[in-house]
Amino acid sequence: MLTSLLRRFIPSIVNKNTISESPVATADAATLNSILDEFWDLHWQHLDDAEGVERTLRLYLRPAFGARPVNALSRDELLRWHQKAEHRRVPSMANRAIKLGRQVWRALRPGELNPFADIPLYPIRQRTRVFSEDERARFATALEGMLRPKGRGKRPKCTEVVADAIWCVRGTGGRRSEVLSLRREQIDLRAELAYLDEHKTDDDEDVRTLQLTNCMDVIRRRCDICDKTGNPWLFPSPKKSASGHVENIDAAFHEACRRAEMVRTRGLSPHALRRDLATKLLNGGTDLRVCQKVLGHRNIASTSRYARANDETARRAVRNNGVKREAQEVAVPRPTEGGA
Repeated sequence: MLTSLLRRFIPSIVNKNTISESPVATADAATLNSILDEFWDLHWQHLDDAEGVERTLRLYLRPAFGARPVNALSRDELLRWHQKAEHRRVPSMANRAIKLGRQVWRALRPGELNPFADIPLYPIRQRTRVFSEDERARFATALEGMLRPKGRGKRPKCTEVVADAIWCVRGTGGRRSEVLSLRREQIDLRAELAYLDEHKTDDDEDVRTLQLTNCMDVIRRRCDICDKTGNPWLFPSPKKSASGHVENIDAAFHEACRRAEMVRTRGLSPHALRRDLATKLLNGGTDLRVCQKVLGHRNIASTSRYARANDETARRAVRNNGVKREAQEVAVPRPTEGGA
């Protein structure tokens, strides 16, 4: 009503373009993209994993719901999206998107109904399985045996390039994607290091490196092959692939575990090789910061998950740092009759 009066009595000053919509109407018309932009601008500097949050926004929330008006989002729509088959295959990332949606709503719209609040999350299998000393030896023997065909005319169960890639994942503690995409130009044989261009924890202040000391025999052989063939990839794909390098070592890994007669293999994946090295380093007394550098973790809390205390490590710590009781007792002087 006030707007109509202003337009009637002072039309030369006020027109329909100078009167903005009410804040309520503007908020109701906002899309999820605008809310996510506001959340990012306000909070990105205070997030523990800003890169991971940005990736979740870019790959999950924005493509699925970015253009949707905020007041049109419903729990049923989010639930249908969360239950898609591709999300069930990668439950941790789908869960992360839902958790991030809850966090955005709590931060920017605390008094409104949160459509992300009641979405049930997928149960995540805890990645706690590591190799025992006996399993490490059996796994190595099984992997070597897979390179030899069992009979004349039969092909081996594993190619040399895939076996070499598994050895390097195990020896460096690197992520599968980091090891499989190594190029010849990234290898420094003298320093026994691999310098990574891009990685999960990319940081301009520090260069991510892989320690190659434990697998230098494999690395030298792969570098010689690269120099002879001119192929830039350390682990080239035997078949045509979009990347040009080996992309999957899961089948060979699980076959080696089966041949090694391992039990409780449900929680085992090639990532267990990286986890196994981390556990060995920490149980052997390696400082947590050093282990963080080897694994390439941005947050030391990620490294601390691998630190497993057991009776043997506790006993070793007490033995090395405990105060030993002296064999001879120190004589305590008795007070004399005259006083002190």
